[in-house]
Amino acid sequence: MSISVLVADDERLILSMVSAMLQRDGRFEIATASNGQEAIDACEASPPELLLLNGMMPGLDGFAVCQMLKSSPRTSGITIIMMSALTQKSFVEKGLAAGADHYLPKPFTRPTLIGAIDALLPQLSLLAK
Repeated sequence: MSISVLVADDERLILSMVSAMLQRDGRFEIATASNGQEAIDACEASPPELLLLNGMMPGLDGFAVCQMLKSSPRTSGITIIMMSALTQKSFVEKGLAAGADHYLPKPFTRPTLIGAIDALLPQLSLLAK
């Protein structure tokens, strides 16, 4: 069984790198969004089990996207990992307060990403049932 993942980042290189990290694992069905509005639209159309969400994007940033998704009954169950170069404690707290299930500082390695996802697998398994 594969886990549906949406990767949302405004930087194409990050989208490609994160997608490649996940593809190597083999457990994930991956879609991408290049900005906050695309992420919301994709999540509302077909909610993924997991959203890897960049904190800093033009227009709707990841913090606003996270808060919007978590406040909607249709998308509130999506597990969200916020990925951000904003690593100060105040930004981590802001991401978690917006509803993120985990805050992953950039840059990160493949083992760190997969470890963060694996830590949330019980939560993802509940959604899949």
